[in-house]
Amino acid sequence: QQYKAEEAPSDKRFIAVNVSKSIEGRAKGDYYSAARWQWIISKERRAKGAPVVAYRNGIIKAVFEIAEDGWLPAGDPEFKEYWGYGIDDNRWGFVSLGASEEITKRYVGKRLPDGVRSFGSPLVFVGPGWKE
Repeated sequence: QQYKAEEAPSDKRFIAVNVSKSIEGRAKGDYYSAARWQWIISKERRAKGAPVVAYRNGIIKAVFEIAEDGWLPAGDPEFKEYWGYGIDDNRWGFVSLGASEEITKRYVGKRLPDGVRSFGSPLVFVGPGWKE
């Protein structure tokens, strides 16, 4: 599937989150739980309003549009279910109301675009206009 999947379009911005480790652990198979919490991400990047895609082994498994004012500090009560894993004050989580059918079709089941590399970071910023 990884090599045969269609490439996700990169003409619009999105944030790709590698959930390969968290999906099996604390998330218990739930991609939203695996993708939404404890990210180091700048205010400028959070403000761009880009959707977040959860990927595993290079394939996008879920996509989330971020709610208005949906980026919250990791210590916010919204994330109290995760607090047992420790909280870093420099990290953020997001709240999503899901994603439109259009954006889901755009990304889910597709592979990350060619040339996109994480260089060890769980977050990858894909598409135009990410320079701060």
